[in-house]
Amino acid sequence: MKDFLRLCLNFRKTTWMRKQELAFPSRYYGGMGTIHGTNVLDIMVDDKGVVKAVWFRCQQLPFEVAEARAWDGDDTGTLPLITGVEVQDR
Repeated sequence: MKDFLRLCLNFRKTTWMRKQELAFPSRYYGGMGTIHGTNVLDIMVDDKGVVKAVWFRCQQLPFEVAEARAWDGDDTGTLPLITGVEVQDR
């Protein structure tokens, strides 16, 4: 059982390192390389509902706010899970 667990952890680490290499010169943030395992964006708003920050796990992300248009609709359907993002540090 220990050998199996070691193989699984090695596979996860190798997969994460490959994603890092493919993202170069940016960096891959997510997957098994973070301590948090959420698959959603966290949106921070003030008491008036104005968006102040957007985060994926512990990585702050750039964002723009746009007003919904009547033809956008409300149905989001089945949304994908976010497992990682590629970011370029400034």
